[in-house]
Amino acid sequence: MQLPAAWQGVYSYDSMPEQLGLSDTAFDLIIRPRRLGRFDGEIRESEPGIPESATVRGWAISKRIRFTKRYPSFWIYDHPGSPRQVPCLNPCKLLYRGDLIEDGDGLRIVGTWRIPTFNFQLDGKRFQMPLTTGTWSARSLD
Repeated sequence: MQLPAAWQGVYSYDSMPEQLGLSDTAFDLIIRPRRLGRFDGEIRESEPGIPESATVRGWAISKRIRFTKRYPSFWIYDHPGSPRQVPCLNPCKLLYRGDLIEDGDGLRIVGTWRIPTFNFQLDGKRFQMPLTTGTWSARSLD
């Protein structure tokens, strides 16, 4: 299946959103199809999301989609819900998976995302970022 190019969606966190002042975040996704179900593209988020575009790379086969989202920079959320760029750290990758669903209004995707646990050092202190998970959905604009 060749995916449509333009999508609008929203993602949310499974836990911690109220502690960090986070709410559902809308996004625009542009997909550029490649060969054999593979694609790359770009995501741009609305506030309170990350203010720089992320790249995506993945695949869609049958009714399943998987992709990795990467920002050029490392971002954390300060309290209350403001993203802060941390220039000295490498960006992490976010893993997305979903199901493609055709309904009377066109094509949509419903799925989950996660950021695996990782360690980092900031201002001389060591931190462990816990596993972070959430849900997402998107609807084709084509």
